[in-house]
Amino acid sequence: MYTFYIIVLTLEKLSFWVILLGVIGIVQKRSQGELPEWRKRTFTREQQILVNTQYRAYKEEIYKNYPEVERFEKNKKIWAGCLTFLVFLDMVLSFSIVPATMLGIGIGIMLCLVGCVIVFGVYMTTMGPNRKYAYILYIIALRQIISFWRMMGGSLFMILGFLKYRLEDFWDAPLQTGALCLPLINGVLTLLTAVWLTAFKRNRELAQQSDELNTQINNDFTPMGI
Repeated sequence: MYTFYIIVLTLEKLSFWVILLGVIGIVQKRSQGELPEWRKRTFTREQQILVNTQYRAYKEEIYKNYPEVERFEKNKKIWAGCLTFLVFLDMVLSFSIVPATMLGIGIGIMLCLVGCVIVFGVYMTTMGPNRKYAYILYIIALRQIISFWRMMGGSLFMILGFLKYRLEDFWDAPLQTGALCLPLINGVLTLLTAVWLTAFKRNRELAQQSDELNTQINNDFTPMGI
């Protein structure tokens, strides 16, 4: 019974990310346009490795003249990984507020690890070269903050009481306190990330350059020797 509850709890937390990734995938497919002929081909494993190697080399060559844009993209990837880890931690710590067996926790963690791929995919897309997807971060932040609000019973008085008294007893129940706080922490960090990407002129300019370079690379790159 407890194992079943852990599975349901984990799948419930992952459902939002699965739906969001699905919507993003549909939007990307519809806005993709006509693919070049080589992209329509089916490659062997060796050919795919060759294509990936050539693509990375071509991209590195293009980005040599744009070191700041390259650094901007790398920083976003690292931060996407950090936010993904916090979501994973939130899902795992949620097991501490419900009765659980070792089997249930083990299955739950396995589901969370699989879910991390989905969450990371969402964050990588919203923080990727296509700058328009950055606004999805506001939706993610709102959902996480609402999750915390609902957990607190939808009462500002309860939230203030929690922040005042629960945090004072953090060392008495660190896992339970962390499970309750992480949705708010994740929401605030995601909101700050969205603001950082969309509200600051310099970051918008870098995102615009990144978008243009990515479009140029995808349009001009053609693999050789396949």
